[in-house]
Amino acid sequence: MSMYKVLIVDDEPIVREGLEWIIEWEKYNYQIVDTAENGKEGLEKIRLLQPDLVVTDIRMPEINGIEMVRQARKEGFDCECIILSGHSDFTYAQEAIELGMLSYLLKPIDEDELIRSLSKISEEIKKKKQIEEYQDYSLSSLVKTYIIRGQYHDNLEVFLSYDFYQLIGCFFHTSEIDQDQIKNIMKRVLPKNTFIFSHSNALFALVCDETVTVVNHLVSLLEKEINQCQSKSVLILSERAASVKELRRLYNEIKELENKQYLFPQLAILSHQILADEAEKKNSTFVLDKSELRANLLQATISGQAAQMTTYLEQLFHYYQKNTWNVNMIKADLSNLCSYYFETIEEELDKPLKESEKNKVVSVIWSNKSLYDTFDFLKEVFKDMGRMFYAKNEKKDVVEDIIQITYKQYDEDLTLQYLGKKLNYSHSYLGKKFKAQKQKSYRTFLDEVRIEKAKKLLREGQYLIYEISDRVGYTNADYFYKKFKKLVGMSPKSYQKQYIDVKEGDEV
Repeated sequence: MSMYKVLIVDDEPIVREGLEWIIEWEKYNYQIVDTAENGKEGLEKIRLLQPDLVVTDIRMPEINGIEMVRQARKEGFDCECIILSGHSDFTYAQEAIELGMLSYLLKPIDEDELIRSLSKISEEIKKKKQIEEYQDYSLSSLVKTYIIRGQYHDNLEVFLSYDFYQLIGCFFHTSEIDQDQIKNIMKRVLPKNTFIFSHSNALFALVCDETVTVVNHLVSLLEKEINQCQSKSVLILSERAASVKELRRLYNEIKELENKQYLFPQLAILSHQILADEAEKKNSTFVLDKSELRANLLQATISGQAAQMTTYLEQLFHYYQKNTWNVNMIKADLSNLCSYYFETIEEELDKPLKESEKNKVVSVIWSNKSLYDTFDFLKEVFKDMGRMFYAKNEKKDVVEDIIQITYKQYDEDLTLQYLGKKLNYSHSYLGKKFKAQKQKSYRTFLDEVRIEKAKKLLREGQYLIYEISDRVGYTNADYFYKKFKKLVGMSPKSYQKQYIDVKEGDEV
């Protein structure tokens, strides 16, 4: 049983301190939560702390004890009170009785008399809380019956006579939670005009007559407190409604937003406004050429380019998220994408994949609760596909393929990036493999091939030097000149001259 909260209000410091130590409050199930030195401060702390019991002096500056209690009652704070007075004044006693105060004690306080008063008040608080809990439970049950099942009861509109309603849903990603603990947090954080009920593996709170700003603030506080004790939960907030008969709409909004968790698993709070803000961050609708992305992803998979695979999958992720696809449509789309790749791999490798493995991939796609988890899984799937191609291609002598392509296309813009795409390898892998096998870089080999072709053309003497530069793949004649001189030891003109001179000498 939780202890009853006590607020002590007295303008004499010695009395406030003495009351704190006169008895063992915890022994009688009471806890002093704060003190105040006058009626004005006491009223503020009643509003803030909502104590179960206020022990107050009568004669105080600003507002006296009786007036403080009267104002608190007007504002709906139904706390029990013990009035303290240094004067045996029948008028004060009469006012205290009219306000429903159970105890009127004269100073100096008699310890036994205080204990007797606390015992009597404890019973009243207990009865009151039992009645409140029953009333809250009964009304919450009516609210739940209508919101969840659509069964409307005439008494519902009688009891719920508020101007505005907002529904909060608290959903958990695991069944191992303490719902009673979360309910207590909700009761402590949310205002009194809130009705809390559970349904399946979720808790709901209907907040009445609070502004949107206040509710948003309360939801933020609630999220922090809940996630300190329960991990993997999300709070979903509906729009406002102005009629009891709109409560079903609020529940449907919550369920619709619940599906968006799959797209936005990183968000601890979901609402239509928050999703709109997320969409605004990306400025405009994200357009994606799905067929081009599918081809690019396949190429990256075949060539084992893990970074590129991740980039293409992230593009697809943001496309789904930005355009807020339906969850089942996303899962169907991803399943079809994987099926397409399975078929392509089987054709390319000329080897069927195990049906159990293919079914497992599709099963994981459909069972995952988060798009993030699905994409983490797919990254590994595509890496595995890439390894299959790597194992097949390793059996070929790819360096010989590079050499053959180079001899055929030396006059083109040959790069490792181009060769990687053509041969389905990453360019870095090709560069390392070529150097390991030929003890020279691919760039050096390409220059050697081009210069040999240039030497042949120079010997033939049919073209000008800048024309030969272009014919062997060098678009910059100065660069060709430097490369030729470095590899041959003389300029192209000097090399050509010695062969032309020889020819002329032969003719003489």
